[in-house]
Amino acid sequence: MHCPKCFGSNIVKNGHTHYRRQNHKCKDCERQFVFPNHHTIGEPIKEKIRKALLERLSLRGICRVFGVSLTWLLEYMISVYEEVPEDLGIDIENLLDDDLQVAVIQADEAWSFVGSKDNKCWIWVAYEKTSQQVVAFHVGDRSRKSAQAFYDKIPDTLKEKCQLIFTDDHKSYDGVIPIAKHHGGKKFNQNIERLFCTMRHRVSRVVRKNLAFSKKWKNHEMALRYFFWNYNLERSLHY
Repeated sequence: MHCPKCFGSNIVKNGHTHYRRQNHKCKDCERQFVFPNHHTIGEPIKEKIRKALLERLSLRGICRVFGVSLTWLLEYMISVYEEVPEDLGIDIENLLDDDLQVAVIQADEAWSFVGSKDNKCWIWVAYEKTSQQVVAFHVGDRSRKSAQAFYDKIPDTLKEKCQLIFTDDHKSYDGVIPIAKHHGGKKFNQNIERLFCTMRHRVSRVVRKNLAFSKKWKNHEMALRYFFWNYNLERSLHY
């Protein structure tokens, strides 16, 4: 052991830090410091944490369960989220198979917030009824601009094959979805409403009365992408 400043070895213990870590002091240069923690988190624990990120657990709750620091968890969480493909893992060729007679999309919006409830954040989701997969999503406000950005994220080949697009008939969809395909009314969106129920039960960030809300818009979007990707993977095993 040596001092990080003068590289001397005349080191003594000097109490503990606020985080209860052993503090040290160099008697030559008076420098106080903490030796870095080289504790390694194994792959079995990391795999369990990946699964825990899909359940209704706060980040600090995951820290308490697995004995990891919040700083490490935030870095690992971002690395996991960045692995998620942009297309949510959907198989377009399988969706457009000749055996599929009618492609039906249900589109709806779910309310959430980032930072505070004054900063409203709407989650636009397109759900293909036959394959039971999320084919696109968008995070934004509830304006026509967001509706257009959301509709543009639906794969073009799927929009051409799709014969019906059901929405809640919100006015933002006017002029975005072709009139011939657009059908409004909550009674046609039972499946996507069930998806939102699952989402709110498994993603703590979108629970209405919860302290585990997102502090950053980017993390909010990536967490939802991670959930929808895994949701599609689960459904693809049964399709």
